[in-house]
Amino acid sequence: MTPIYRVRRILSAVFVAYLTNALLVAAMDQLLGRLFSQTRYFVADVLAQSAIQVVCGYICARISNTRAAIAGLIVVGLLVGAISVLVSWRGEPHWYAIALLAVYAPCVWLGCLMARHSTVTSGLK
Repeated sequence: MTPIYRVRRILSAVFVAYLTNALLVAAMDQLLGRLFSQTRYFVADVLAQSAIQVVCGYICARISNTRAAIAGLIVVGLLVGAISVLVSWRGEPHWYAIALLAVYAPCVWLGCLMARHSTVTSGLK
């Protein structure tokens, strides 16, 4: 694999996974906003975003099973998340913003581990 191909694959993995994240979070936000009161919304959103991050980590790892791709996805997500926290600090509960940042990296990593496990076990069939 040439270095250019490897870099393109890493960038594509991060882009596709983060785009998936953005689309799923936006859709989930609309759904949860209609289903729950404010306090329950925040709790449900943390749980939903945790599941979304696992899915995105899985997608990223399936496209480019490299530590660089997963690290890139985590860095992008934490950077965007930190900016979001700064912008919304006065409008949202602080525990909510901190919880979203706290679960992001472990959930992405869990998705990566799940992708690696499915790759290993699929070779055994």
